[in-house]
Amino acid sequence: WRRGKTDALLLLGWIGTAMLGGALRWRPMAWVTGDRATGKSTLHEMLAIVMGEGIVSVADATGAGIWQKLGHASLPVAIDELEADEDNRRALAIIKLARQAASGAVMLRGGADHKGVEFTARSCFLFSSILIPPMQPQDRSRMAILELEPLVAPGEAFRGPPKLDHRRLAEIGAALRRRLVDGWHRWEATL
Repeated sequence: WRRGKTDALLLLGWIGTAMLGGALRWRPMAWVTGDRATGKSTLHEMLAIVMGEGIVSVADATGAGIWQKLGHASLPVAIDELEADEDNRRALAIIKLARQAASGAVMLRGGADHKGVEFTARSCFLFSSILIPPMQPQDRSRMAILELEPLVAPGEAFRGPPKLDHRRLAEIGAALRRRLVDGWHRWEATL
């Protein structure tokens, strides 16, 4: 991480709040960025293992696709490779959804049968890319930007991504959830 423990702790905080999602009044957003081969996709894979069925982890999506997948759930959403593009409308729609989900906004959408659909977005969002698309100031100011450093020192050969111990990561995820539930009674005082 570019800022060492600061970025690591911000990501750990994102993981904890992502597990609590709908129970919180505010849900954070984070963006992991770094050059090629810094571990962004491996990080997403690790989060998917830690959170199990408790995360929507995708590499290509639209805002409408995400909210249709979520329905009334407050699952966290991790989107890998949401790169800056010639036409950033798709990315900006997803970022707008993330902003609305941060505060638990009620969203209304028209249906083909002329009946509106209402849902409340309550999900933590995590994005990753090499280049961050241009964002509105209100989005950028609400986003924790976490920068990955190269996995190897200059001049060293890249040996491939680290091996992930699926069983151990799943155990860590279960332990984190248990600790969050056990400590819930302290949330207001801690905040």
